[in-house]
Amino acid sequence: MHLRAADPEIPPQLHDRASDNWRPLLAIADAVGEPWPARARHAAVQLSGNKRNAETPAAALLADIRDVFTEAGADRMESRLLAIALASKDEGPWAEWRNGKPITVNQIAAILGPFGVHPKTIRFGDKTAKGYLLADFEDAFARYVPSER
Repeated sequence: MHLRAADPEIPPQLHDRASDNWRPLLAIADAVGEPWPARARHAAVQLSGNKRNAETPAAALLADIRDVFTEAGADRMESRLLAIALASKDEGPWAEWRNGKPITVNQIAAILGPFGVHPKTIRFGDKTAKGYLLADFEDAFARYVPSER
């Protein structure tokens, strides 16, 4: 069947995960013909386009973690410093995550766990501490965080 080999054009507003989800539906719309290709793409952008407010808390956390690493220019970060950096962000819920209190290192770890990202003991100069390596986030960033926010 030619739908299996279809590679429909994906609207640029859809990030990786959304484009993966919409790909088969857009292929069907293309196969059916007008007016469905345009309608399907419009629906995809309206329902799954790159909207910061539509992010899940987990995806928002990933995006903010990416920003923290970028702003710090670091390839590793202590868990406690990551929690402090997240809580100090002007935008986002991290300063008052639970019951008006800032997000904790344990809460961050719990949210990141399903993405396969876990804190580990890392060397920071002459000491070691629990933290995260930027490289461990690559897959999660690629899958769940739009490249442009």
